Amino acid sequence: MPRFEARTTIAAPIEKVFRFRLDLTTLPRYNPDVSDVRLVAGEALQPGATYTFRLRIAPGWTTTATLRVTDVEAPVRVGFAIESIMNARETCTFAVTTVAGALATELTFATEVPSVRGPLAPLVDRLFVVPNLKKQTLRELEWMKGCLETK
Repeated sequence: MPRFEARTTIAAPIEKVFRFRLDLTTLPRYNPDVSDVRLVAGEALQPGATYTFRLRIAPGWTTTATLRVTDVEAPVRVGFAIESIMNARETCTFAVTTVAGALATELTFATEVPSVRGPLAPLVDRLFVVPNLKKQTLRELEWMKGCLETK
């Protein structure tokens, strides 16, 4: 199962970073491929909350994706299950740190994607899944950092 983990430090309090990530209506702010986020089941910001959204796959091509909050341990961990053209599990962890003597948050994204089946699975994982997972994770962390550090 391909897995990628990345972390960044965000110059913002842990509660602010945690709530921003858990509030899935903010997703289009740090992922421009996402639009039309809607809560379709459960209670917002709680385990079981399920959202749908439009996901741009390529210019002119979108699909519907479903994202469910699987785990919430405020303000240190939140988990998600994503169903789309590729299914994934994502765990975000949050830890208090400092930046230039001020309180900040270390945010870690860890994402796992089940391998496709068949004899070409290792090749598909190595050439397609892992590079795209890495690119998407790093991009989201960078944009989230930009959103939260903007005064």
